[in-house]
Amino acid sequence: MPSEVRLHPSSLVFGFADELRRFALPALVAFVSGRAGGGSEDLWLLVLLVPSLGIAVIRYLTLRLRYDDDQLVIRSGLIFRNERHVPYSRVQNVDAIQNLVHRLFDVAEVRIDTGVGGGSEARLKVLPLAAVDDMRARVAQGRGAAAPTRAEPAGAAEATPAVRTLLRLGPRDLLRHGFIENQGVWIIGAAFGAAWELGLLNRLDNVVLGRELFERASMREVVGPVVSGRVPPLEPLAVLAGVVIGFLILVRLLSMAWSLVRLYDYRLTHTGTELVASFGLFTRVTATVPIHRVQLLTISESLLHRLTGHAAVDIDTAGGVAERAGTGRESLAPILPAAEVPALVGALLPGFEAAALDWQPVHPRAFRRAVKVPVALGLAAGAATAPVIGWGAIAAAIVLAGWGAIVAHRYVAHLAWCAPEGLVLFRSGWLARKTTIAPIAKIQVVRRRESPFDRRHGTASVRVDTAGASEFGHRVDIPYLPAAIAVRLEGTLASGAAATVFRW
Repeated sequence: MPSEVRLHPSSLVFGFADELRRFALPALVAFVSGRAGGGSEDLWLLVLLVPSLGIAVIRYLTLRLRYDDDQLVIRSGLIFRNERHVPYSRVQNVDAIQNLVHRLFDVAEVRIDTGVGGGSEARLKVLPLAAVDDMRARVAQGRGAAAPTRAEPAGAAEATPAVRTLLRLGPRDLLRHGFIENQGVWIIGAAFGAAWELGLLNRLDNVVLGRELFERASMREVVGPVVSGRVPPLEPLAVLAGVVIGFLILVRLLSMAWSLVRLYDYRLTHTGTELVASFGLFTRVTATVPIHRVQLLTISESLLHRLTGHAAVDIDTAGGVAERAGTGRESLAPILPAAEVPALVGALLPGFEAAALDWQPVHPRAFRRAVKVPVALGLAAGAATAPVIGWGAIAAAIVLAGWGAIVAHRYVAHLAWCAPEGLVLFRSGWLARKTTIAPIAKIQVVRRRESPFDRRHGTASVRVDTAGASEFGHRVDIPYLPAAIAVRLEGTLASGAAATVFRW
């Protein structure tokens, strides 16, 4: 059984292309300036090719992979040599990415993640597909999974774990996902602003409408009367409204198209002890996650999700934030019918039964705590705008304070938690709802907090920290608990976590 692996010869092509991308901007500047000055600076482009080609050749000739009994060894470098030892037990994900050129050569870029929080431990450009399969099998075997390697005899195929499809998304599902998520709205908005500043929109509407709607003077025809409390002219107002509506429709359509391309043929499969997600039309991504490394699971239901009877499911693993940024990994289940969520969660967390959950509310005085801040802000906003809008500030303050009270009431009414055997769950959200599930065996720290306001109302909050949880994501952080229940819950979770053997 060979222990060393080299990069595919096509690595020279991909490495050369990567180096060229780094010099693309200075090369373009040199080319344009050379043409403008009538000189021969174009020759500098050839000079840039030499070190780029040299770097690609050195990387191809020096990088080696070695499979030891318990670790993967990666050696690279000519003058400054680098040797990395990655234990199989620490490997969290082995992701393979294929664009159209990769498919032409039957190769893939491999990213090895260990959950250290700094992105991928190794990025191998590129390996043959057979070597990628071999690496996954060796890593799985090295960390104790029953996964045969390519070198095993044919009889070992009987030990191959069954592959179970947990989720497969068709074109209709992906179009619905793009419509709900509305991805790319900020990029399109920025492009719209740049086109306005460059005058491209003026040329377009002059051809289509026979007038320059996007001139600043034309915009003042609509904005000026509205600010002064008068009715604006109907024609420019109607045209502007049509443009805004058309822009919103265009954004949704582009988001749906992007979702279809990005997540084409999305499949989530369960193979032994691993989850494998594969997706992409032009760039095909295959991401693996060992099930025992799941730290948190979050079910997201936006307003559009709930109106259409769907939801999204995501997971957090150790180092998951950095890994997502490095691999472009999508949610575990970008979209699926809400009725199928319990089955998917049960496949990831054995023993989970949605029907048996006993959801508990927060303290009856929680609304008194939650309503004070939004009402105070509404009254303060009314007072601040009084010098500008006069007596209308009173109505504005009443509306803002009333809306804040409604939001606080609905927020508190939808707070809930429960702690079935081996798990703790927290649900929050009114229009958009999120439910986070944390296995007690993955808990790192349990915190109980009591502010002066909490002590006055007899409440406390309990927060659970796990490896890889994002500070900005939804997590198990239960507010407004009765103080006695908070103490009891903290003790239950802390003792349960201490009694389990933590496994990365």
